[in-house]
Amino acid sequence: MKYTVVTSILLTFGSIVSSVPSAFKQGKWFDRVVVAIFENENYSNVIKNDVFKTIASRGVLLSNSHGIAHPSQPNYVAIIGGDKRGVLLDNNVDLTGRNLVDILEENGVTWGTYQQGYPAGSCFKGDSGDYKRKHNPFISFNNIRDNAARCSKIQSFKDFERKLETGETVEQFVFITPDMKNDGHDTTIEYSANFLTNYLLPKLDKLDDGRTLFVVTYDESESYFFNSNQIYTAIWGSGAKSRAGQTDNTFYDQYSISATLYANWNLPNL
Repeated sequence: MKYTVVTSILLTFGSIVSSVPSAFKQGKWFDRVVVAIFENENYSNVIKNDVFKTIASRGVLLSNSHGIAHPSQPNYVAIIGGDKRGVLLDNNVDLTGRNLVDILEENGVTWGTYQQGYPAGSCFKGDSGDYKRKHNPFISFNNIRDNAARCSKIQSFKDFERKLETGETVEQFVFITPDMKNDGHDTTIEYSANFLTNYLLPKLDKLDDGRTLFVVTYDESESYFFNSNQIYTAIWGSGAKSRAGQTDNTFYDQYSISATLYANWNLPNL
């Protein structure tokens, strides 16, 4: 884990003390992080969109952020696997070994992933309409997929909506994957921007309790050869409000997400 968002952004603000849910392990800079990941667009195109510019203005734009591979799946696997685990393509893979979930659970940090279109109520192993397994790295790890308790934490957007409506506690590490239309894979930046404006951002605002860090990012660039896989990433919320509207040109990549979690909760690396 060579790079971490914490080093250049969060450390400058010191620790924040506030009340947290009793089930939460308190972090140094935030108690919850929500990551929403979109698909296959060059940074130079995304940053021209007014919605994505507005998101960046709420916090810090990470203008030197990069995917680590093409195509999509290795980037998703790297976020929770610590490396690409030998994954090169988008075909279904069954992966062994420890992963981010092991580290979180062993240290009392709750987690959940919300996958749009995922068939709720079962540990679903395939594709379903605009939900694609390749964008759900959790289902690819044997010790998550084959463990009923863990697999129950792979949830649908309907579960996310229900928790927000009823006040049920939302986990500390939240990984959100829109479907193939809303993440822009099969559509456009403008389509994703509309999804953010009309659906996701209002729901994330309900979690903005002063102790939550939000990350909107992409998996990879559209261009394979010409832009070093540069992607859009912006953060806001806890640890970023004091620098709202600023830009950080430090080099970051997919490993920066997990590295930030390790630093915040003083976790061991994979």
